[in-house]
Parts: sequence; C-alpha cells; structure tokens
Amino acid sequence: MLACRKRPPENNLCDKSDFLRELKAEIRTALDKIQQANIAPVDMAQAAIGPGISVYSRYERITDMNDNTVSVRTI
Repeated sequence: MLACRKRPPENNLCDKSDFLRELKAEIRTALDKIQQANIAPVDMAQAAIGPGISVYSRYERITDMNDNTVSVRTI
C-alpha cells in the first residue's frame, strides 16, 4: 500500500549536509524500533529504506555545495 500526501511548502529545499544531519538524528530511533519489531537481521537493510526515504521525501530538492540536485542514489 502506498500513501501519498502533499509536501508542506515551507520545506522545499535542503542542502546535503543538513539532510545527512537530519537523517542521522532520525535513523537510529527508527532502527531501534525495527529491531524491537523482531525484523530478521538479514532484512534490516531493506527495512531501513523506509525511514531513510521518509526523511528524503520531505524535500522537493536536496542540493550539494554547487547547488546541483542530489539524487537518492548519490547520498
């Protein structure tokens, strides 16, 4: 099941360093919850994609130091 919602207009841009800082702050809590849910260790990488994409999708655009758009693959 896929749930979509509009992005808040005030959160449309972010630079890569701020994104990584926000991701690191939230991913630990998310991984702890996944571990408590008894997800098999072999499935942890796949399960961690959701919380990471949750942070990434908050922004219309994430930019590097040269103001180029950073894709999810390059992060």
